[in-house]
Amino acid sequence: MINIQRVKVVKLIYASILSLVLTGCGGKEEPFLNSPGLLSDIELDKKPIYTSLEVALEQPNDVYMMKLANKDMLVLSKKIARFKNLQVLNLQQNKLTELPPEIGDLTKLQKLILSNNQLEKLPPEIGKLTHLLELRVSANRLTTLPPEIGKLQSLQYLYIPNNKLITLPPEIGQLAQLKRLFLEHNQLTQLPASIGKLNNLQSLILNNNRVNQLPHEIGQLKNLHTFYLANNRLKELPQEILTLQNLKKLYLVGNQLQQLPPQLAKLDKLQILDLQKNNFSEVPAAITKLTNLQKLWLNNNQLTSLNAEIGKLQNLQILYLEENKITELPTSIGSIQSLKHLSLSDNMLTSLPQEIGQLRKLQALYLRNNQLPKDEKAKIKEWCSKAYVTF
Repeated sequence: MINIQRVKVVKLIYASILSLVLTGCGGKEEPFLNSPGLLSDIELDKKPIYTSLEVALEQPNDVYMMKLANKDMLVLSKKIARFKNLQVLNLQQNKLTELPPEIGDLTKLQKLILSNNQLEKLPPEIGKLTHLLELRVSANRLTTLPPEIGKLQSLQYLYIPNNKLITLPPEIGQLAQLKRLFLEHNQLTQLPASIGKLNNLQSLILNNNRVNQLPHEIGQLKNLHTFYLANNRLKELPQEILTLQNLKKLYLVGNQLQQLPPQLAKLDKLQILDLQKNNFSEVPAAITKLTNLQKLWLNNNQLTSLNAEIGKLQNLQILYLEENKITELPTSIGSIQSLKHLSLSDNMLTSLPQEIGQLRKLQALYLRNNQLPKDEKAKIKEWCSKAYVTF
């Protein structure tokens, strides 16, 4: 018999996990698909979460959510196929090296969590899970995905970070409903051209791979608003990125970029631009035309000065410039009235323009490891009396 009190406790712990699938990029709840035979998110939330396969097998038709995580499981029993109504299955933190073909019999499954196992491949039967909304396979040993992945026509969230992916199958482009694709910490050097068919994709995470170029088709992702390309091998910004008109966040940390094309200014919705740890010797002129920019990171480059046009970034709130070779700032820095945090540590500054005192919203000014004389430090503290200033 089921221990009802235990089920209630487990349900509370698991509630936050379940809520992830109900929350979209914008923070609004997205209900489960209203397909025949599937419970809505409200109905599902009232069901118990089973943590024992043996207990669940006593009444398999009443099992909708199952959590078999952290059980040192080496093999997933073929009896899993008996849970015809199962919609959420959590198998994370086990020692699974493969999944049985019977996983494909869970045709009502909407969320499958396989993170932190030892999976080297996914079975082709995974393609039978046509109601699957979310698939998490992070921290495994996958080198590729089966072509059948393209049959997951309902899939919205695909998380595969920390694997050994070398390639992606062209069938990835068949995931018409996909919104988030997480591929960080793999061994990818390129993406298939079919990636451009993901018309609903909003977030693409490619950090810590070996990407040196992107397919032309990447420019077809018109709904993409978040793009992470940190710690790859890009020497220039792919032109295709410049057509992503809805892009709001672009992370290019740790590449080999030396300049940005003027067309970057076309990304007029861009709010966050991270260019840390590249090879810029000057601030690209195109950046000063991104009038909606709110956060800009240019630390760990080779900058010696700032373009006076930097003052046009009227919506900029955070500007990080530490670990460069900057010797002076333009007086126009005082025009950035929205600026709250300005970091200039580890540069070669001997003075700051008095206009720095015009930054009425400034909350923090970081000036460690510069060459500012004592009297200059005193002036700066007076000019920025309402901000936290550190030398």
